[in-house]
Amino acid sequence: MPLVYAGAVSDINPAALTCVIAAGACIGAATPTAVATASIAAGSGWIKTNKMMRYGLLLCLTASVVLAVVGYPIAAILMNY
Repeated sequence: MPLVYAGAVSDINPAALTCVIAAGACIGAATPTAVATASIAAGSGWIKTNKMMRYGLLLCLTASVVLAVVGYPIAAILMNY
């Protein structure tokens, strides 16, 4: 509850924050266990699981930073209330 209160007190656009969180939830497809085809590729030996996880986590971290730095300001401008 403190996070909700802090968001309500500060000047955070709740609609923009919701859109950024929803976009961030879609990033989970970058990890090998999130998508069935990636699991099949890892299980068949076509690619090593640790390599998939390394690049998937790198992609997740990069996308999270981009969403925080670029995505929220753009969403806040588009959803100005």
